[in-house]
Amino acid sequence: MRLLRPIQLILSAAVCAALPHVSAASDADAPYEKALDAIRHDKPEEAYALVQEGAKAGDARSMFLSGFLQDIGTGAIIEQEDSAKLMEAAASKGDPVAVRYLAWRHASGWGMGKPDAKKGKEMLAGLPAEFE
Repeated sequence: MRLLRPIQLILSAAVCAALPHVSAASDADAPYEKALDAIRHDKPEEAYALVQEGAKAGDARSMFLSGFLQDIGTGAIIEQEDSAKLMEAAASKGDPVAVRYLAWRHASGWGMGKPDAKKGKEMLAGLPAEFE
């Protein structure tokens, strides 16, 4: 059980490192960028609060990151149903990371019930090559 928190933080940091960054952050990017910084500094609860703020403002990246943190229980209670809704909203706004992660969730069945590889592949069909 003691290994769970370090594993969650490593996984969160790895995902954040892979997420696209904005060179000139606007005010709309502020909660998301601050959340990434909070994760890098081992402050998952602060990161979760920040992406909640961005998600409420309609930022797709914040919606994805909020859902991801809920999905793995970092800074938030694990809530797979709510995390899937947030990720679906981010994917519907065109966030490619959310689409890719949801495709994996469908294919694996992680928090989605029965695995559905066909739906996972369908979701990936329209993504740019770098996200496939």
